[in-house]
Amino acid sequence: MSTWAIVPVKPFSEGKSRLRSCFNNEELLEINKNCFIRTLKKLQDNAEIDEILVISRSKAVLDIARNMNAKGLLEEEPFSLNNGLTQALAHLEEKNCSRVIIIPTDLPRLEGRDIDALLDRPSSWQGIALVPDHFQTGTNAVLLSKINSFVPQFGLNSFQKHARQAFKLCGNLDVLLIENIQHDLDTYADLEMLDKKILNQLK
Repeated sequence: MSTWAIVPVKPFSEGKSRLRSCFNNEELLEINKNCFIRTLKKLQDNAEIDEILVISRSKAVLDIARNMNAKGLLEEEPFSLNNGLTQALAHLEEKNCSRVIIIPTDLPRLEGRDIDALLDRPSSWQGIALVPDHFQTGTNAVLLSKINSFVPQFGLNSFQKHARQAFKLCGNLDVLLIENIQHDLDTYADLEMLDKKILNQLK
């Protein structure tokens, strides 16, 4: 049995479109790329994660993933975050996973201890754990003990949707308020809350 991490990634030129008023295209591309690389490194440093699967329709993204010893899966149409994650989960059904985490790349404050906190469940644990965003409406990370029935529902009010699904599927939901995972990078307000040193490291 093994623990896998799924990392969904848009093409670097397309991610974080709501920040285009704050950065030019080249700056935003570099931020997206560096966020991705930083996330992979944090996941690889965690001893409990056996494999990382990057799902993307960008061959450039998948080339970087494979060069960093992560697995790459080319996303198939129709392209969307939820469809891509559904494809990734289906791909892992044959891998005999004991746990799967889904984590995005737009968590600029993510540290190893945050991943430890997400994975810190007893070996007998069965259920779904969610980390909401700081508004507690979106979902910033998911931990699954079983993957064959989970349907990704990212988007508007995804935290509530995923919570309802958890109770329906297994009756066991852990809500984890992990501050660094709750802080994503979507809007100008998110930038304002981010330490400038961290932002400068991503440029």
